Amino acid sequence: MRLSRRHLLALIGAAGAVAAAGAATVGLNWWDQAADAPFGALEAEEAAVVRAVGAAAFPGGPSIALHGRDADLDRFFDVLLLALPATQRKLLKLLLHALEYGAVLDQGGRLSALPEQQQRAFVMGLLGHPISEVRGAMQGLVVLLGMGYTTHPEVAPIMATWHRCGYGQ
Repeated sequence: MRLSRRHLLALIGAAGAVAAAGAATVGLNWWDQAADAPFGALEAEEAAVVRAVGAAAFPGGPSIALHGRDADLDRFFDVLLLALPATQRKLLKLLLHALEYGAVLDQGGRLSALPEQQQRAFVMGLLGHPISEVRGAMQGLVVLLGMGYTTHPEVAPIMATWHRCGYGQ
């Protein structure tokens, strides 16, 4: 199956709405799960990739102290995947595997095993990649994880002060 830009944009648009509706429907607090709780859709290796991308994309800082590696974005992404149709779930999991092993060629090791600085360099390189499909796939993943990061209970109140248009209500 060939993944076109149109398919990717549709996936990104639908995933956010479905994940938000699904998480709200079941009342799941994805950020408040036991560390050893089983995943519903992710394998352990895939969850490690999500944590690596989250750490690279959301490093925390003076304004928002929560680091992406500590935001349980693997739990958020797991809930998101469970809310998606099987084809979209498989495509996103395929993207995680491509990132994990694509880093071997670019950074000399699997993404989840690299030091955080190299993870960040790899992710930032893909976010600005000259091939639009590669760039779009990485941007789409970061947008999806950003939905989890910005709605995390440690981040949402800070975001609400910056965006007074009803954010977080």
